[in-house]
Amino acid sequence: MIVTLSTKGQLVIPKEIRKALSLRAGAKFAVELHQGQILLKPVDDARRPRAVIDGLYGKFAQSGLLNDLATERQQELRRDEARGL
Repeated sequence: MIVTLSTKGQLVIPKEIRKALSLRAGAKFAVELHQGQILLKPVDDARRPRAVIDGLYGKFAQSGLLNDLATERQQELRRDEARGL
């Protein structure tokens, strides 16, 4: 298959390939240059700890839970600082 690089440096991955690899909008890729070729490797976000946290932001955005957790974490840091940790 042949695709065209846009003026913004973007490529469109053909639908058949996206479907075969179960790729969705927002999928992350590792990009490597190997012997003059560009390699795109899908990255499984579920394996990245930060991806789990990032996923919570949308899910719990209106609940106030994230603000409570951030406040609690700041209190823990202040307590640790006071104890010299």
